[in-house]
Amino acid sequence: MHYALLALTIRPLCTHDPVVDLQSPPWIDPAERTAWQPPARLHRIALKTGSRTFLVPPQDIDWVEAAGNYLVFHVGRERHTVRLTMHEMESRLAASHIVRIHKSTFVNLERVASIAPIHAGDQVVTLHDGTELVMSRTYRDGIHARLSSLGE
Repeated sequence: MHYALLALTIRPLCTHDPVVDLQSPPWIDPAERTAWQPPARLHRIALKTGSRTFLVPPQDIDWVEAAGNYLVFHVGRERHTVRLTMHEMESRLAASHIVRIHKSTFVNLERVASIAPIHAGDQVVTLHDGTELVMSRTYRDGIHARLSSLGE
C-alpha cells in the first residue's frame, strides 16, 4: 500500500518533457522556467567521497587543491577528495569567497591572514592556520581587487 502511494507521488517528476529547460529544476512551473534563475549565493556544496556525501557550507572550506581530475577540499582538519576538475568547480564557486589563486589551487578569502611576494611576481598566501599556498601572478591582480572589496 505504501509503495503504490510513493509511486504515484514520484511519477509526475519522472515523466518525459521534451521541452524541459535543463537549467531549471523540474518542480518549477513550465510557464515560469524561462524566468527562473539559480540562487545567487551557494548555501552548501555536496562533496561525494566514496559512498558518502558531505554537505559543506562554502564558508567552511579553507582551500582546495587539484590532483589530476580530482579536487581535495580542505575543511578544517578534514579532507574530502572528489572527482571534479578545477574548471567545473570554478563556476560553482563563483558566488562565494572561494577564488582561484593558481592553476591548481582555490582559497577561501576569509581564511587569508597575509600575502607576501616571493619571486617573479608570484606571492605566498598564508592562511590563519599557518598553511602557505602559492598565488601565481596570473591571478594576483584579480585577487587583490576582491580582497579590497571585502574590506568595504
